[in-house]
Amino acid sequence: MRKCSICKLEKEVSKFYPSTRSKDGICTHCRTCHDKMTNRWAKEHPEERKRTRNSAMATYRKNHPEKVKKSVQKNVKKNGHIYRKRNRNYYRETKMKILTKYGGKCECCGIDDYRFLSFDHKNNDGYKHRKEGIKGGQSLFKWIIINNYPDTIRILCFNCNFGRAFYGGSEKICPHKLPK
Repeated sequence: MRKCSICKLEKEVSKFYPSTRSKDGICTHCRTCHDKMTNRWAKEHPEERKRTRNSAMATYRKNHPEKVKKSVQKNVKKNGHIYRKRNRNYYRETKMKILTKYGGKCECCGIDDYRFLSFDHKNNDGYKHRKEGIKGGQSLFKWIIINNYPDTIRILCFNCNFGRAFYGGSEKICPHKLPK
């Protein structure tokens, strides 16, 4: 039996958390009091709690990569549909945000259906990005946002984008703008 330093009740030792700070290896206050204090602190300091948890999780992931990998695989296998849905929504929201910043329609033909729109490098230097590992999708979105929506990127529909690449000649002009 042990007396809690906060509620002053006698409780079994199993009702106390272990502690590396005390001489006997047992916390001075019971689990119930500890949980109440922790919850109150968390409500009063939400930003600090978030920072602390993120730091602790980062340290854990760094020190236990195999455990984290197994855990993620297990969760994806169990809840894969949730992960896929979340990723699709995040992708769509990010794309819509970027499209809005760039005008939301094809610069060449004016199509504004987001499902048909893509991002194009105005200077035809997309190969440089691909060499740097920025192939498209989320990596391109991240690059665009980090670089504050550079004016070297523009919106084209897939037809105009691929038409410029494959049929636009050395000038890379959209085929429907070429003379017939």
